[in-house]
Amino acid sequence: MMILRDALPRDSDALGELHVHSWIESYTGLIDPQILSGLSVPDRSASWRRMIETPQPRSRILLLEREGALLGFGAAGAQRNRSLASQGYDGEIAAIYLLKAAQGTGDGRRLFTALAQSLAEQGFRAHALWVLTENRPARGFYERLGGRLLSLSRPLPHLGGPEEVAYGWRDLRPLPANPDNPNCTNRKGTG
Repeated sequence: MMILRDALPRDSDALGELHVHSWIESYTGLIDPQILSGLSVPDRSASWRRMIETPQPRSRILLLEREGALLGFGAAGAQRNRSLASQGYDGEIAAIYLLKAAQGTGDGRRLFTALAQSLAEQGFRAHALWVLTENRPARGFYERLGGRLLSLSRPLPHLGGPEEVAYGWRDLRPLPANPDNPNCTNRKGTG
């Protein structure tokens, strides 16, 4: 059974490992290989621990778990980019990553939907996210979910020079709160 649940401090180590492995799976061939080889599970774990223990207001970190194994995670909250905020995208999905084993199963759609619903419940009206320009699978995923390619891009010199583009969703209300799936449970604040 697939479970979506809020991240807890005790998840920090597993989340750090998941973060590093999902980046390696997702970004090999898209960003500088030295960046990927330099990723540190302890550093990522410490960063996630800080974010979980001292969350930003109106933010949420969700984990996707199947049979006790973490397969994905996502984070959402207030928009951090001024240009997107000025266009009315007050919410942001700051991260959404799944291991390859969970891709193509519908779990990514459920995670995305739960993050968008969380933003709507907290009063956000619209949201946007950034994705690597060359990450065609992720871009296709966002387009299938109704994301609109925005006229914003930005370089990422700290990742060896790739560029990102932004996708936006103007109205969060049409997204279903919980996909109709008997094998999916959405748990808030449990774990």
